[in-house]
Amino acid sequence: MFDIGLELRDILKQIDGVSVCFAYPDNFNKLPAIAYYTLTDKGSMSYDNTVVTNDTTVQIDIYADYPQTCFELSERVYKLLTDNEYYHEMTMDVPNPDDKSIKHRTMRFTKVVERND
Repeated sequence: MFDIGLELRDILKQIDGVSVCFAYPDNFNKLPAIAYYTLTDKGSMSYDNTVVTNDTTVQIDIYADYPQTCFELSERVYKLLTDNEYYHEMTMDVPNPDDKSIKHRTMRFTKVVERND
């Protein structure tokens, strides 16, 4: 199997000035931050009772102090991931009525991954 999380981490670490973490930031005092995780990983093509490719959907969450920072980072994430054969599915802002000081934008991408096992 292919660990898409390792690939995502390496791609996202190319963005300067942000902390990159798995799933959820430990500390919101160090913004901006980008979190990533796998939403689904399912067989998409089979041959002779063997899964040949997987459709893997990942979620990227961007946290920042300002909406413009979220937008600019989402543009960088979009470019990096689409350059690495990920397909963009959606982007949306996620308002938090309990803490309006932190801006949050979420993005979803899918990649078709060849299985080598």
